[in-house]
Amino acid sequence: MLPALFAVAGASALQSLIGGMQQRKQIEAQNKETARVNRINTLEAFQGVSAIEVQRGRLRQQTAKTLALVDRRAEEEAATTGAVAAASGVKGASVDAVRMDIDRAEQEAQFEVEQQHVTQEYDLNQRIRELMVSTKNSLGSMQKVPSTGSIIGGALLSGALSAGSQYASSFFKFGSTGDTSSVGSAIGTRGRK
Repeated sequence: MLPALFAVAGASALQSLIGGMQQRKQIEAQNKETARVNRINTLEAFQGVSAIEVQRGRLRQQTAKTLALVDRRAEEEAATTGAVAAASGVKGASVDAVRMDIDRAEQEAQFEVEQQHVTQEYDLNQRIRELMVSTKNSLGSMQKVPSTGSIIGGALLSGALSAGSQYASSFFKFGSTGDTSSVGSAIGTRGRK
């Protein structure tokens, strides 16, 4: 009976070991694929951020050009006003009031351009944040790969449990309708001593 139990234990342990090693290979293959997809998603996110940063550079150039244009127009208007005033011989508070109006209009235009720039920068930053969060949420997680030792330990445990189950089944004849009088007589004999 002992060789049969060893055979059952060995077969069960071997089957469990093969299954554990196959599972380990599947997990490793899945982790490799997950890492590949994560690299692609991360690269795409960085490309997206780079494209947004290019837009940011263009926005800053456009804002600088617009501010320079506002300043140039104000200077031209002030020069024209000064020339007209000098040609007509007008001096004093009325000329100063016109120059102050030109300065005020220039400051308002600059403020509007700067506010528009701040809003567009904020929108670009939000797009980057959304892209990063989306990328983070799309990244797959790696599964823990069982060690060879834990697979072997599990296989040995499986073999031992199978052998123990086989031994208990044959000793107590669970589920059988066979004769169990030898077990009963052995217990009865022990009780009479």
